[in-house]
Amino acid sequence: FHLWVAGVRQTSVATATFIFATNPVIFAAAEVAVYRRRLSAADWCALVLVAAGGAWLVVRDGGGSGLAGAALCFAATVLFVLYLVASEKVSTGVPHPTFVCLIYLVGGLLTLPIALIRGEAATAAWSDGGAWLALAALALLPTLVGHASNTYAVRFFPPILVSFTTLLEPILSSLAALAVLGEHPPSAEVPAYALFAAATALFLAARWMRARRSRAR
Repeated sequence: FHLWVAGVRQTSVATATFIFATNPVIFAAAEVAVYRRRLSAADWCALVLVAAGGAWLVVRDGGGSGLAGAALCFAATVLFVLYLVASEKVSTGVPHPTFVCLIYLVGGLLTLPIALIRGEAATAAWSDGGAWLALAALALLPTLVGHASNTYAVRFFPPILVSFTTLLEPILSSLAALAVLGEHPPSAEVPAYALFAAATALFLAARWMRARRSRAR
């Protein structure tokens, strides 16, 4: 969360979210290295499309602050992958609400001192009711609903399958950025939209076909 917020401040919302959405590529490495699972040709083709979409955005941003922001968002992506893989390993037998509460409690206790040491608490608008409402919405919707749903999903599905569903996030975040921030995604990002959409469709279609053949047997 910290790395992604730092990254999004140095690039656009669309670019930051698209970089994060390349996490299926890293999950593929975990599937092969950690779980010893074999990926099909369709899986690899989908991953190539994802990687191409992420590379397109990095190249489009060029150097400077845009590239630095993309690098921070990519680091956040790596940590997200490690988090979901670890969650699948350690959450077995632990009720999901309990697991999520422990994760967020410990995370808050570990990271709050960073804000205090940096003196950021003094700059907070403690009396701003709108800011508190925004924080409450952030905690409820993207965190408790969105992030916790990913943690719950890995109890039943392979992490790489869960990660591919996050490819819908860039399109939704771009629409939200347009509506709330007035941030228009550059037309040069359209190829990345197309590549991620194609990757998602290919991966899910291949998994559906394999599941259908398995049930037929």
